[in-house]
Amino acid sequence: MSEDIQPEEILEALTGGPAVAEIADKVRTILEKLLDMNDTIEGVLVSTLEGLPLAWYSRNPNVIKEEGKIAAAITVIFSTSERNSLDLNRGHIDHVIIRTDGGYIILRLAGEDYILAAVTQPNAKLGVVLRDLKWAADKIKEVIEK
Repeated sequence: MSEDIQPEEILEALTGGPAVAEIADKVRTILEKLLDMNDTIEGVLVSTLEGLPLAWYSRNPNVIKEEGKIAAAITVIFSTSERNSLDLNRGHIDHVIIRTDGGYIILRLAGEDYILAAVTQPNAKLGVVLRDLKWAADKIKEVIEK
C-alpha cells in the first residue's frame, strides 16, 4: 500500500461516498437545529437499519445515555412495526409513536436506510413534532444521498 493513500480515501472508496465521520457531523448539525426549532424535543438519535448509531444530540445528557443500545432497540421497534403493517396489508409505515408517562418517543425513516428517533416532553404537540421531524428527516436524507 502506498504511503500517499489516506485512511479517509480508503473509507470513501469502500463506501462509495464521503467519510462516515463527515456525514455524522452534518447529521449532528441538523439534529442540533431540530432541537433549536422545537423546545419540547429533548433528544434525537439517528440509527442505521442495522441498529448502529450514526449521530445523536440532546440538551440533557441523561436523555440519551447508551446510544448503542438505544439504536438497536429503535431498529427492532421500527422494523417490527413495519413488518406488522405489511402483514396487515396496511403498507409501509411513516412513523411510530410511543406514549409514556414521561413524554413521547417518535420514530420515522430518514432516507431508506436510517431511522430518526426523538424523545419529547409530555406536553409536546404531536403535529408540530411530526412536522419538525419530517423537516429533519428530509435534510438528513439530502446529506446521506450526496
